[in-house]
Amino acid sequence: MTLAAHSCWHVRRPRPSRPIPARSPSESFDPKLITLIRQFGFVGPRGIITYNYEPDEGDKSLTDDQRHTLRHLLHWHETQFDFISCAADALELPAIKFWRALGKPVTARTIRSQAAADAALAHADQIVFEGFDPAKSA
Repeated sequence: MTLAAHSCWHVRRPRPSRPIPARSPSESFDPKLITLIRQFGFVGPRGIITYNYEPDEGDKSLTDDQRHTLRHLLHWHETQFDFISCAADALELPAIKFWRALGKPVTARTIRSQAAADAALAHADQIVFEGFDPAKSA
């Protein structure tokens, strides 16, 4: 049984008496999860993970409307994310440029070479790297 299959199913959302402390950021591809942790009182940085959401990539169960919403981060009014973790090949999406221009930090993932790091850092504030050490490459 999934939540999507039962739209009448509700989650009881208790309000904590004080904010839930957090030292680490939390991030997800799922805007609903980011919204829920904010509503439950998580006060640490909340990030949305995104990419191009092309029909040939990733989750085949998403509708065109869902892909459009996710690609353009149109869930902001619900998620109120603090940062964006973006696939390196999606850094030039208008929504990413828009939110970065407004001051939202953007991390580029997953970077596997110094050349890719140099290209990504033109459009992102930080990189998530794998398979190479940027400190040794510089």
